Amino acid sequence: MLELILFPNYKAKNNYLKDKFKKYTMDISNYQILHRYYKDNKEKFFISYRIDNQKQYIDESIAIINIHNILNEYKYNNKNSVIAKQNITYELAYTLYKLIEEITLAKFYGFDLNKYKELKEINTVIRHYKEYNKQNDLLDEFDIFELFIEAIKNRELDYLNEYNSIIIYGFEKIPPLHLIFLESLKKYYNINVKVELPYDMKKYFYDYRSFYQGIDNFDISTNSDFSKSLIDKTNLTKYKERIKFIAGFGAKQEVDTAVDEIIKLIKNGTPLYDIGIIFSDIQKYSDIVSRRLKECSIKFNERRANFVWKVPIIPVLTSIFSILDKYNGELNIDALIKVLSSSYMKNLDGLNPYNIRDLIYSYDKYDKYNSVEIYSKMAFNDFKDKIARKFNNNNTSKTIIEFIDLLNILVSKKTYKEIGLAYINILKFLKIGSMSYDDEYEKEYYNRDNEALAIFIDLVLTISYTEEIETIENESISHFDFQTALNVLLRDKSLMDNDDKEISLTVSNLYDARGLRFKHLFILGMNNDFINRRPNVFFISEKLRESINKDLKKHAFNTQHYLSDISYALFLNILSYCYEETHVYFSFRLKDDNGNLEVPFYYLEDLYNEMYHNDFKFDNLKENGLIYRKEYIQKENNIHTNKENLMSLFFNHDAAYYIDDVKSIMNKVYHKRNKNGYNNFDNKSEEIKTFFYNIFKSPVSVTTLQSIMECSAKFFYSSLYQKDSVEAKVQGINRADKGITYHRFFQKFYEDVKGKSAIFDCSLKEEEFNTYCNIADEVVEEHINKMIESYSKKDLEERYFIEYQLDQNIIKKEALNVMHAFIRKEIITNKVKDMNEGYHYIPFDFERRIGFDEKESVIYKKGDFTLKIRGVIDRIDFSYKDDKYKNINGVRIADYKGSPRTEKKEKKEKTNIEIIKETILTYLQPILYLKLILSEYIKNNVAEKIEHCEVVFTIYREKDVIDENTEINEVYNDRDFLLSVCGYIESEYNLNDYFDEVFEDILNGKLKYSPSISNCDGCYNAPYCEHVYQKEE
Repeated sequence: MLELILFPNYKAKNNYLKDKFKKYTMDISNYQILHRYYKDNKEKFFISYRIDNQKQYIDESIAIINIHNILNEYKYNNKNSVIAKQNITYELAYTLYKLIEEITLAKFYGFDLNKYKELKEINTVIRHYKEYNKQNDLLDEFDIFELFIEAIKNRELDYLNEYNSIIIYGFEKIPPLHLIFLESLKKYYNINVKVELPYDMKKYFYDYRSFYQGIDNFDISTNSDFSKSLIDKTNLTKYKERIKFIAGFGAKQEVDTAVDEIIKLIKNGTPLYDIGIIFSDIQKYSDIVSRRLKECSIKFNERRANFVWKVPIIPVLTSIFSILDKYNGELNIDALIKVLSSSYMKNLDGLNPYNIRDLIYSYDKYDKYNSVEIYSKMAFNDFKDKIARKFNNNNTSKTIIEFIDLLNILVSKKTYKEIGLAYINILKFLKIGSMSYDDEYEKEYYNRDNEALAIFIDLVLTISYTEEIETIENESISHFDFQTALNVLLRDKSLMDNDDKEISLTVSNLYDARGLRFKHLFILGMNNDFINRRPNVFFISEKLRESINKDLKKHAFNTQHYLSDISYALFLNILSYCYEETHVYFSFRLKDDNGNLEVPFYYLEDLYNEMYHNDFKFDNLKENGLIYRKEYIQKENNIHTNKENLMSLFFNHDAAYYIDDVKSIMNKVYHKRNKNGYNNFDNKSEEIKTFFYNIFKSPVSVTTLQSIMECSAKFFYSSLYQKDSVEAKVQGINRADKGITYHRFFQKFYEDVKGKSAIFDCSLKEEEFNTYCNIADEVVEEHINKMIESYSKKDLEERYFIEYQLDQNIIKKEALNVMHAFIRKEIITNKVKDMNEGYHYIPFDFERRIGFDEKESVIYKKGDFTLKIRGVIDRIDFSYKDDKYKNINGVRIADYKGSPRTEKKEKKEKTNIEIIKETILTYLQPILYLKLILSEYIKNNVAEKIEHCEVVFTIYREKDVIDENTEINEVYNDRDFLLSVCGYIESEYNLNDYFDEVFEDILNGKLKYSPSISNCDGCYNAPYCEHVYQKEE
């Protein structure tokens, strides 16, 4: 009987196999991850359903956008509804999306949304959303799920007959949609589904069966005596030495103290793979833990956070078969990228596995004429053509095209032998046989991967040269048949355990820690918010949720009590994996960052009381070995403010120990040479040229250009290492949108002022201040109302400005304050200029977009190289020679900032050219815009016609504008310098000279290093860079 065992994650699977068979797994098919098994089967169903029914899948982000649109439309049409009283944000749309998931589950338990009057509005919105999707042949993940389960009910999916029995291992609760899937397999395919409980849950949860509702076949895993004692909170006296408590004032100090203990363990010879850090609150702890471990040079892998786990080599190699469906057929670009982005693909010409996804999918929507868009599924020849154009036929495109040409040969073959040999040729091309690891960190994978590779290639050759298979098969076969045969042979293959274990510490959130086993386990953040999970009750209240569950006699909707039970069950699940010899460190916060007392997680109080028969109090904890930093503890009865926390370091500090090798430790941190060839680009000029040519082939933003000019090496390495975080849901107004909105206020304000003047002059006069304020009030009111009225008619990118992000009354008030302060500032500025210099500037244009269309924005040319820029000129002002305002004699470019600039300046003697360079970089953005505007409006004899020139950084934020002590303008008005830099007056050094210097290097594949305090601060490559700025003694 074929039996499938399903795990919560790969670590749980590997630990299970290692404990049971004393082996590492290679690709054992009947040991799988539950989510992967569910997802693969659902996707297999939808592939054929989509083709037969002409439907298209929409992912979560698109579904949320559609819900957001429907909510706005409903609000507009139902002004007296409850929803109409809400700010319709993407966060609200996401909440409704997650509610649809709960409703999808509840429907399988007999829930009918139409029966509940309280949910009438929600029902209508969801119905409109579903109708919209139906009209556009769209299906979200919940629609597909319902269709998938219906197909299971009708027994339409023969591939689900592969297993007779399924065991669920390591789950304290099965996720809802997976549970319905398993229930359906049990009911309609007669598959025996059994749960192996991580511990004896019925002792702690009366209603534990609700965690697996629909499944009633249970076994209990074997736990160590230590785990049982931790779970039961009994017989703990004998384990006092292995249960320790750590405390800190605030999360940062708590983490620092825990890492202090980890460093002691490492110094005493504890291997990193025996140490694990687990926390519940990702937002509070993830960044702090990562940052501290990096500061201490402790190698670690992190689950569901900043670091990606190494992908095993065999699944990468077998996925090659799924890239191309047939000869000259359809390419699965995601599958292609999966192979090319693998950390094993380090030796391919022109390919960097760490950014290949971004490069292939990069697309500039503002430059549709020059940018090439790549889709997730493309025809073979179409992709070849587009990838060649996208990378200008460089080494990157040549490598990708050569690879897919080999794939095309593979899929054209019709026998096992031919397919096998074509596949071996692909492995040779990928240079799989020459795998090596220069970095000590990667040695943990070396032996395992090479042994796996040897077995794998042997299996490929076995299939290729097995004559019996050839004679049995009368018909031609496909590469998919070869893949299937290979997977069957791989099913029972595994690698023997060896001494080269993982050499990194593991960091995980609580949810992903199931299956992790350590000899030293640190659990952080064990305060009363440790498992304090609440359902989102915006659309369905807690009381109504409980009422519906009671009617259905099922936990269809999450309630606070139910979620708390699940979270506590998860915590006990983590404890159930402890070895008998495991040491556990329970860590908590004594007070928050502001000195307020924090309540510990109730489990700790019970545990401590059982161990020491004493109350969980600070003095008692101290007597029994509490680990904490004494220098931070408050003295006597002070109020423990932030200031006193800081001052206590100086007044109450006793050195705990003396470090005698501080200098050598510091040198390792700040002068660490990078030994990994991947990071050393000194001799890889082609890769550097390709990188920068891809950037400059279309107009480049001024911000990007400035970063490159400041230090091309920093820009290169930052782009290389930087990983984009998952795009956050839109919440609140962002700075860019706010700036654009204010520019529109300013523009419309001046248009109205000009419209009320008999002549062009719209300069502001002091006696008209109140009139101008009234005009500003009208402009703000009109603009916001116009946005509200036209919201549903606008494209998505223009939608999330003001009304639907924050309370409009607050925004109006802020906008009016800013406008009034702006008017006052303009009047004073013009008055001072008239008095001192006899002229003033008149606003001409706000929010001028440069380089976003076919219009030329060339700023530099050298040979075949042309540099175009794109960006937004916040404000253009002119002064005029005549009363009719026809002859321009002055130009001012203003750049609006959200806050004052606070750049670090190095104090040292500089040459004249160095001063010019620094000034150019400081004012680069407005100087480039100035050059473009002068060439557009003056054209000839610029030096003769322009008497005044100015670039300005100014602030529009209300509090900074009103605060008289804040320097709100940063002005540079040296006319001769600005015109000489732009090339209109002869000088020893100008903008072109600067560009020559920078591009001479990078366009020849050489990085230009410009060490300084500001450039090296925050540079990803600084720890490895021999040019890094060194502070003079």
